[in-house]
Amino acid sequence: MRHSFHKFIGDLVSATEYTVMKDAACGGDGKLPLYHGNFRFADVDMAIVHDNAVRVIIEIEESGKNPVHIFGKFLASALSTHLSKGIEYYPLESVLFIQIVETSNLDERTGKFEQFEAIEETIRSILPLKGSEVVDYRLLAGDRYDFSAEMGKELIGLLKSHIG
Repeated sequence: MRHSFHKFIGDLVSATEYTVMKDAACGGDGKLPLYHGNFRFADVDMAIVHDNAVRVIIEIEESGKNPVHIFGKFLASALSTHLSKGIEYYPLESVLFIQIVETSNLDERTGKFEQFEAIEETIRSILPLKGSEVVDYRLLAGDRYDFSAEMGKELIGLLKSHIG
């Protein structure tokens, strides 16, 4: 499966001053596994490391746009304690979780956009989760055109306001 939208978002985030780790689909190498203790819970698309800790997780959904998939990706990541890649180890600390849903194949009249808003509101209403370092959640739904303009600025603004 080609992940051109993943790569596009990876390039957008990498243009910032932050230390961005990317999986292969986003233009990096390999996977970015999250663990809870010794158990692998999830692989994420991107992680931003600041002061030797994961401060932002970005997950991009090009095909899995149903609520079960979106909630599942969030929860598996939210219950993780650290990212470990090779000999590198980064604890999750005060994490902003951003889920980006690619919408180019959705009809404008679909109810999906309202559903995405409801998912974001629902997840934000239960934060913080007991035992989780995820302190904030955002769901951004758009296509390449949206992220080339205002939504891209919104994404970078979220990073700046969370990390500094």
